[in-house]
Amino acid sequence: MWSLLLSVQLLASCSSIALWPGAEGTTAADVVFLLDGSGSVRAKQFSVMKTFVKNLTRSLLEFNTSFAFAQYSIETIIHVNFHQFQRTGWENQVDSISQRRGRTYTADAIKTVVEELFDSSAGARPDAHRILIVLTDGKSDDASSYPNVTAQADGKNITRYAIGIGGAFSSPSAQEELRSIASSPDHVFKVDSFEALDNISSRLVKSIVFTEDSSLLCHPLPFNYTLHGLVFVPERMSWVEALHHCAERGSRLLHILDSCTQVRVEELLAMVALHRGCVEKAWVGLERCMINPHAPWEWSGGAVVGHYQRWSPSFPHKPCCFHCGQLLQEGAAPGQEHRTYRWQDACCREKLPFICAPANGTQPCQT
Repeated sequence: MWSLLLSVQLLASCSSIALWPGAEGTTAADVVFLLDGSGSVRAKQFSVMKTFVKNLTRSLLEFNTSFAFAQYSIETIIHVNFHQFQRTGWENQVDSISQRRGRTYTADAIKTVVEELFDSSAGARPDAHRILIVLTDGKSDDASSYPNVTAQADGKNITRYAIGIGGAFSSPSAQEELRSIASSPDHVFKVDSFEALDNISSRLVKSIVFTEDSSLLCHPLPFNYTLHGLVFVPERMSWVEALHHCAERGSRLLHILDSCTQVRVEELLAMVALHRGCVEKAWVGLERCMINPHAPWEWSGGAVVGHYQRWSPSFPHKPCCFHCGQLLQEGAAPGQEHRTYRWQDACCREKLPFICAPANGTQPCQT
C-alpha cells in the first residue's frame, strides 16, 4: 500500500549511505542488536531493553534494512541471524529471547558478532552498510580485548554504537569503555536507566539514517519522507487536495489521537528538517463543518476530536472562515532536541505540505 509513498530519493551523485529504500546512490544496511543478558540486568530491565530494540527496529524497518539479534553474558548467543530474520514475524523473534545471565564478556561478544553475523553465511549482504548496536549496563570482564576486536570490526567496516545504561557509566573509566566500543565519540549514548532508553531513540535513528558525509550534503528534492509509518509529503496542496492525495494511495490525512502519535509526528518532522530545514506548517486530518461556526472539530471521516488535544494558544485564529486544521511549529523548549508543534485552524485553500498515515491507524506504541 505504501509503494508509492515510502521512498525518499536523494541525488544520485551523492556518495550517500542513507538508508532510503530504492534510492539510487544509496545502500542497504545490516543491523545487529547485541543485548546485555548478564546477571546484573534484572528480568524486568531485560524486558524493557527488548521493547527498546523492537521500537528501534520498527523505526528502521521501513528502510532497506535487515536485522539480527544476539545477547551476551559469559557466552554469546545468536538468536536470529540475517537469514532467519522475518519481516512479518520479527517481533515474536525478539519476544522469544530469554535472558541467559552470568558475567559480562562484551569484547568477546563483539568478536563473535563480527566473525559469525557479519558474514555471508549468516545472510549479511556484501554491499550493505554494517551497523552494530551494543547495549550494556556495566563494565565488561574482558575490556583488555577491546583494541583487538574493534580493530577486527574496523577491518570489516562495521559502524558501532555503544549504549551505556545506568549509573555504572558515571566514572571516567566506564565512559572510556563506551568510547572503546563505539566507532566514534558521536556514537556513544548514555541513559540513567533502562526506562529512559526511548529518550534516545530519535537521536539514534537519525544518527544511523544520516551520516555527516551522506544525504545531508544533497540538495533537497520534492520526494517523501517516512518514519513510524507516517509519510511527510513536501508537495504543497490545499487541504482537500492533500486529503485526496493520501486516499488515492490507500492512506489518509494524519489523525493524532494520542501523545505517542504527536511525538512520532515531531520526530518525523525533525528528520525532514535535517534535509529541508524546519517545517513551519503541515496539513493533518482536522476539519470542521463550514456552515456551522459552532460545530466541533473532527478528524476526516467524522470522528470528533477526543480527549487528546494539542491546540495552539492562539486557537481559534479565525473561527468564522478557517475550517481545516494544520500543525503549526513552536520553538524548541530548553533541553529538547527538536521543535514542537501545535494544532491550528487555517484556510482550507492554503497550499501546505502534509502528512499521510495508514488508513487503519498508526502503529501502536509499545509500553
